[in-house]
Amino acid sequence: MGLLISQLEKIDAIRKQLRIIFWLFCIACTPAYFLSALWMPIPFFIYCFVVFAAITQLISWVFLVKLMLKNILAIQSFFSEQGRWLLLLSGIALTIKLMLQLVSTIPSLSQLAFGFRPIVIGYLHLVLLGVTSIFLLGYILSLEILSVGKGFRKGLFIFISGIIINELFLMIQGVAALAYTGIPFINEILFCIALIMFSGIFIMNVKLCHFKNRFR
Repeated sequence: MGLLISQLEKIDAIRKQLRIIFWLFCIACTPAYFLSALWMPIPFFIYCFVVFAAITQLISWVFLVKLMLKNILAIQSFFSEQGRWLLLLSGIALTIKLMLQLVSTIPSLSQLAFGFRPIVIGYLHLVLLGVTSIFLLGYILSLEILSVGKGFRKGLFIFISGIIINELFLMIQGVAALAYTGIPFINEILFCIALIMFSGIFIMNVKLCHFKNRFR
């Protein structure tokens, strides 16, 4: 969020709104920690703070998206074309994450969510891979921090495809688990998907090293 705001602040007209949105996220950050503890018998006043944090973060994100859409032409000048779609994917993943954490504040649903391992793993992968990893790659490419070639982009496509497929199968496994239904060979499928993501990362690193050595 800090990296994103640092770029958006280049638009002088929206600095004040950005500062408000940033502080709303900061204020909600600490109580949002207890979203991971909703399976425990926590006091009601803490539960109220948790709901407040989930609502605040989602509303702040909606305001930020609206602000970016109003200034889309200026924002496009800050980010290269090859990195915009990655930032868009990261934004979609963050939207899903914020909506899921708000839904998880419903006691009956939180008990179900925390009771099934595939749902927890899928949520963590959504945050760490979908939001963080994709955003950092998009940020690096958008600002042209690294000079990359076609081979790197092929590896990137494989990696991103692996993330999306991984989330789909984890979602299917999680929904099936709620109905106490097993998915045949799901562990083997997830292992193969992990190999796809690893292959993408491996290709990106090899091509990046080759590209650097070529232009030394």
